[in-house]
Amino acid sequence: MNEKIDTNSEEWRHKCEVRAVANMPLQKRREFLALVQEKRGLDARLRLQEGLTELWNTKNTTQMTL
Repeated sequence: MNEKIDTNSEEWRHKCEVRAVANMPLQKRREFLALVQEKRGLDARLRLQEGLTELWNTKNTTQMTL
């Protein structure tokens, strides 16, 4: 799926954030998700977690702990 995304869009920012969080060690990932929830709310945290799950499923990797 090589969909084109405007690099100035919220969708692009979200995908970049998901990739960055996915590369964090587990403890840092948990801390970051808690910070997102504190600063942006539960909906933002859940959206980020859904993005992480989608990324991991797409990459055919082992399910990681959130």
